[in-house]
Amino acid sequence: MPLFRFLQPRPQIPRVRALPRSLSRRGGRVLYSIAMAYWGPLEGFEMPGRVNVLAVALILAALLVGCPPGDTIRVVAATPQNGAMDVSLEAVLSIAFDVAADPDSMDLEIEPETNLSASWSADRLRVTLTPTGPLLPSTVYTVTVWDVEPAGGGSIEKEYTFSFTTAAADSVYRRRMRNFVQAIAAYARQTDPAFIVIPQNGEALLTVNGTSGGALSADYIAAIDGQGREDLFYGYGQDNRPTPAAARDAMLGMLFVAEEAGVEALVTDYCSSHTRVDDSYARNEAQGFISFAAPERDLNVIPTYPSTPRNVSALDVTRLDQARNFLYLLDPGTFANRAAYLTALASTDYDLMILDLFYDDTALATAELDALRTKAAGGTRLLIAYMSIGEAEDYRYYWQAGWTPGTPAWIEPENPDWEGNYKVRYWDPDWQAVIFGHPDAYLDRIIDAGFDGVYLDIIDAYEYFEQVGT
Repeated sequence: MPLFRFLQPRPQIPRVRALPRSLSRRGGRVLYSIAMAYWGPLEGFEMPGRVNVLAVALILAALLVGCPPGDTIRVVAATPQNGAMDVSLEAVLSIAFDVAADPDSMDLEIEPETNLSASWSADRLRVTLTPTGPLLPSTVYTVTVWDVEPAGGGSIEKEYTFSFTTAAADSVYRRRMRNFVQAIAAYARQTDPAFIVIPQNGEALLTVNGTSGGALSADYIAAIDGQGREDLFYGYGQDNRPTPAAARDAMLGMLFVAEEAGVEALVTDYCSSHTRVDDSYARNEAQGFISFAAPERDLNVIPTYPSTPRNVSALDVTRLDQARNFLYLLDPGTFANRAAYLTALASTDYDLMILDLFYDDTALATAELDALRTKAAGGTRLLIAYMSIGEAEDYRYYWQAGWTPGTPAWIEPENPDWEGNYKVRYWDPDWQAVIFGHPDAYLDRIIDAGFDGVYLDIIDAYEYFEQVGT
């Protein structure tokens, strides 16, 4: 058998390896430098198979000068951990060794090819590898440490390989919505540090990749107090019908993420039959969620069943996590007049009420809100104002004559399911100025009226732009 027949490496794959720098001895060890070599046939030898010209060079060097065994070094840890999933696209890699390493001797490969900037700890026990740009989304990366020498000379105990999978792409539209919500929260808390912010739906924004296993969107989570979700158990496809299991479980997973991060889950199910109303409350309560079973999709009535809210108490409710029930009522058109509307609200025992700022185009006054702040059975409650930030509504005070899709440029086509509602490019400064930043802005009027917080709707407008772009 030919001498090198056993060397059968992968064909035509480039690899960075070490070649002898000199055939002279320094302390009995061969010195190395970095060079690029390819697997290929060894020219000048007539033998079957393929050999590694690099391996031949190393073997010949060892035969010529000898290579007595020296100290060894091994990898003891790496991050991301081997097999890690949903790794951030901004992840930084690190590799730890059991003894101090010689930085110049490290021979490392990463696939897919990625430019890395290396930084060593002072004791040379750890190297931090920072990608010069974002990692690719939904990609398996494999890192192999082929060689590294101890600081005093020697060799690696064995090659070390670890792999990880990056998260799905976090679209620019999702980041823009997070930034918008965060800006709203920061602005409101300049006036009221305890101001409550609750986005409705769009719970995918809680994590970087939109899944329950993804890394948390830390700044976004820090900006919000609650996470609203419609149709969890009833109403997803049709009112008073159970939500399909797959959709329900996906929503549940994200609400668990919210709760574990200290964000309160508020669920609105759309159901009217008594058995399903009871089931909705029971199932939400079992998960630790506060909920409201809305008998009408238009959110225009105070339910007559059950006759009193779940878990009624006369305790003061001054924080969101103290609330045990809530009322969600946006359209007061079924009430005879403003006085009847306010009287009906005041006679309830809900711990929290989500209301529209307006009655017949006139904002609720601070004195009217003060009268609503005490529950019928005693104790204070929270008053939260509804505000859509992902669509413009042509029946709102801010709508101007002549506005139409494309005029202004940030107005998109009308929502086919809700007449008079138009998607907006919510990142546009002119639209954001409609929402907050001056005395006549929507949020400013909510704060001025005395509401305890805001319930933000059409958070999931990013889904529209992910599909159609701009």
